[in-house]
Amino acid sequence: MPIYEYYCKKCNTIYQFFSRTINTDTIPKCPSCKRPKLERIMSGFATISNTNDEAATGMDMPDIDESKMQKAMSMLEKNMDKIDED
Repeated sequence: MPIYEYYCKKCNTIYQFFSRTINTDTIPKCPSCKRPKLERIMSGFATISNTNDEAATGMDMPDIDESKMQKAMSMLEKNMDKIDED
């Protein structure tokens, strides 16, 4: 089922519409302001890849110095006590 995305300039909102068939000719009205012509936009998408490349699997991360990480977390914890939530 295709998902089409349209932008309403008046509402400054992106709406997603599901379609049972592929239909690039129909332009829906805005659900909020009923503006007759929305602007069709390009949707973001993800791909899945089967690869053994180290960069794709995140294995190229640098070594982490645990003592430096612990010191940084301790400093953050001390600073958090000084923050006023209001």
